[in-house]
Amino acid sequence: MLITLEGIDGTGKSSAAEMLAKELGFIFTSTPGADYSAIRNAAASNKYSAYHYYLSSCYYISDMAGKFNIVCDRYIHSTIAYNWPYSYSYPEDLYSCFEGLRRPEKSFLLCASDSVRLERMNSRKQKGGIISELDEDFQGQKRAQEVYMKFPELIRIETEGMSLQEVVKKLVHEAKHA
Repeated sequence: MLITLEGIDGTGKSSAAEMLAKELGFIFTSTPGADYSAIRNAAASNKYSAYHYYLSSCYYISDMAGKFNIVCDRYIHSTIAYNWPYSYSYPEDLYSCFEGLRRPEKSFLLCASDSVRLERMNSRKQKGGIISELDEDFQGQKRAQEVYMKFPELIRIETEGMSLQEVVKKLVHEAKHA
């Protein structure tokens, strides 16, 4: 089984994905995973190589999901939202465009207001967490959010005003029910 969490930075994806995996007894991973860290800077140096880098990591997760139950922080929707060439229209059905890519059993889009996201990212920064240039590119984040909203298969979860435990409880409920 494959469950994916998508969304822009500061919506609670990573924390919720890790806790959800633990709650369900699944493996937690992200795209790109740790196996990709050695080539990240070179591969993500321009939009076109970044697209292929992230797409490749989705296929890696897809293959893993054939063997293990996985909760994944970012998958194909994030690859499209952040790296798709904007001059092309977005595919209506991602999985018909990417042969062999596993369709998750559930895909969630976590959302929060800009002020809540900024507060969460500042808290992450104060705790020594990783903040990248992309995290602070609010125009890029807004553009990505607009793309996410084009995908009807994403189950939208508003995380604002909810504790992490409440978000995970809702995700568990949604993951276990049709």
